[in-house]
Amino acid sequence: MMYEIHTSAKAKILADSEDMKKFIDNSASGKFIKLKQGIVNPNHVVAIVEAKDQSEVKVESLGYMDYDRNVYVKTGTKVTSSLKDIFAESEVYKQLTQ
Repeated sequence: MMYEIHTSAKAKILADSEDMKKFIDNSASGKFIKLKQGIVNPNHVVAIVEAKDQSEVKVESLGYMDYDRNVYVKTGTKVTSSLKDIFAESEVYKQLTQ
C-alpha cells in the first residue's frame, strides 16, 4: 500500500509501508525524518492518505526451518496492507498499549 504524506506547504511525499513505519516510530521526536521520496518535518504534516493510484501489499511468509529434514516448513502468510496494520506493528503503538 502506498500513502501520500501532505505537508502544510502543500507538498505530497509518497511513502510505502516501510516508510510509514519509520515515520510513525520517529514522528514523536519532532525531528526531520528521511524517507525514500524526501525528508519530512513531522511538525508540518497535515494529512496522510492512501494513494489511490499506487498499490503495494507486503506479504510475509511465516514458518520455520526443520533442520532434521533440511526443509523450510511454511505455516502461513502475513499480509500488511493498511495504515492501521502498519501502525499496530510500530514501537509507538506497542508503548501506548502496554
